[in-house]
Amino acid sequence: MGDGKMERKKFFRYVLSVLMMFTLLFQGMMWRVFAAGSARQVPSTVTSFEIQNSSGQTVNSVWYTERFLMKLDWDASGTQLQAGDYFDIDLPQTMKFPSDTTTYDFNVMNDDGTAVIATAHITPGPGDVGGKVRLTFTNWVTGRTDVRGNVKIASKFLYTSLLVNQNNTFSVSVNGQVVNKIIRLDGPTPLDNNEVLKKSGEGVPGTTDQALWKVRINYKKATLTNVVITDHLTGGNGSETYIPGSFELYSVDYSTLGEASNPVAVSLAGKITFGADNRSFTINLGTINATQYRLIYKTTYTPDTRLTNHVDLTSTEQNGGDSGNYQTLSSSGTATGNLANKIKLIKVDAEDNTARLSNAVFTVTRPDGTTFELTTGADGTVTSAALPVGTYKVKERVAPQGYELNNDEYTLQVTATDGVVQTIKDNPIKIDVTTKKKWIGPEGSSVTIHLYADNVDTGKTVVLNSANNWFDTFSDLRKYQPGTTTEINYTVLEDTVLNYDSVVTGNMTTGYTITNTNTETRSVDVEKKWVGQPVSSITVKLLADGSIKDTITITSADNWRHTFVNLPKYDTNDGHEIVYTVDEESIAGYTTSITGDAQTGFTITNSKNTPKTSDHFHPMIYAGLMGISLSIIIIVMMKKKTVER
Repeated sequence: MGDGKMERKKFFRYVLSVLMMFTLLFQGMMWRVFAAGSARQVPSTVTSFEIQNSSGQTVNSVWYTERFLMKLDWDASGTQLQAGDYFDIDLPQTMKFPSDTTTYDFNVMNDDGTAVIATAHITPGPGDVGGKVRLTFTNWVTGRTDVRGNVKIASKFLYTSLLVNQNNTFSVSVNGQVVNKIIRLDGPTPLDNNEVLKKSGEGVPGTTDQALWKVRINYKKATLTNVVITDHLTGGNGSETYIPGSFELYSVDYSTLGEASNPVAVSLAGKITFGADNRSFTINLGTINATQYRLIYKTTYTPDTRLTNHVDLTSTEQNGGDSGNYQTLSSSGTATGNLANKIKLIKVDAEDNTARLSNAVFTVTRPDGTTFELTTGADGTVTSAALPVGTYKVKERVAPQGYELNNDEYTLQVTATDGVVQTIKDNPIKIDVTTKKKWIGPEGSSVTIHLYADNVDTGKTVVLNSANNWFDTFSDLRKYQPGTTTEINYTVLEDTVLNYDSVVTGNMTTGYTITNTNTETRSVDVEKKWVGQPVSSITVKLLADGSIKDTITITSADNWRHTFVNLPKYDTNDGHEIVYTVDEESIAGYTTSITGDAQTGFTITNSKNTPKTSDHFHPMIYAGLMGISLSIIIIVMMKKKTVER
């Protein structure tokens, strides 16, 4: 019996062990099923589909080869979300998402950038065409409602499947919902027949730290002499430089759309020089006999910055200039959830809504008339604590530095289920910058003045001429960089004026004066003629407005000729035309006469003096002779009387 009990106990222990193993296994299976089930594909919608340029501005047309941002607003507010929930958006089949354009993995952040709401992953289709983006939510959504946001995806057009210079329809879909957007693809159009210079910038395939630049030279097929190409970099982070080995120059034939054909390489040896910092270069092309050129080169590049490259062409006959820009685009996203019983204020620049403004102080009036203050932080936002339900009034009391006070009062309704988000815009403080022209020498017909902001061409110009008394004003200029207290430094530069040196004085507060000094020169010829035997040499003085400017010795070895050269035509102080004359150091025994002028040349004639043969009456001599004669007569007469005696 005892043995039987022992056997039964062993049996039950065995069965119990097996049951425990199955229980643990079952529990593990249940956990795995639950974990897998928690990552749900949730309902969502796309509420807006926009195309934005590199500056974040919504546009309705894009250059057909340009990179752009596809902005999709989404709404997942119909579901109680949990970490791991996700939804997919199908991307347009007429757009491309290559790795050198599109960031495949990025975070969707909350408004102040302090929390990750979702992670986004892009899976492009074959050939990087189309595909999908999946948004997977994090723990941030737990307990929140009305979760909605946006994603911005850097993209390119599959323009070979689209209509260039026409409208095209693009579609995205989520959960079977299709949203369309009509965008015009701008493409090549016939070039301006008078174009002399054009610059563009783009990315280098397979790299993120280089930019490719293309310059179209002399499309108009002009014959130009003394052609010089100069180029300089601005923007970026200030460390970008040229890649010397990347420079290529070709003579080409351009079509009316700017397409180059029949390239013939042109050596740059002895033609190109670089600045000491390798952020500028000069190419001396000499004479262009109706030849069209294409210049290609690369620079280093700092991702996510805007790099500007300005090129100028100068020649005896014509000048020109143009700028190109390059900036990479980054995919990104933001989202929000419900803010019940709270007020959130967002302070932005009225002209650049992407610039958030800190240190704006608002007075908030409660329903009972009492007040409290909210001050925006570094991200330009501020959120109140939980507030009682009711109507609140908000008014700005202190504007951020560099901005005008917004005097509008906002009425906000706070409820138990919804808070309120209010964006408040401030206008930037503006200034004017004046510029005037001063001529030393004859006035030109007109000059074009360009305005630069922190050494970057703003694209703003004024034309100065006699009609506006050579004075004009650049108006409505921001005093500070958006969202900062950094004052913008405005400067001016004029288009080159032939035969004039340009000097800019003044500042943006007092105004700029651009003084153009005439650099024309002239020559003055002088010839020596002799009437009689010439001497070995003469000394001739050149006088400018009556003052000695130069002295030269002329001999027979010079054929008695000389030319004074490189003489300024106009006075550098007041601009009057200088009067040139000549004079000669006197020569004994010669009479000098000077004829002619500075325009036709001067002739100096020296005539030898000859002795005069006519008698001259000298009273003293005659008186002496008469006295001697009279004495002799008296002596003779006295002797005669003596003899007679």
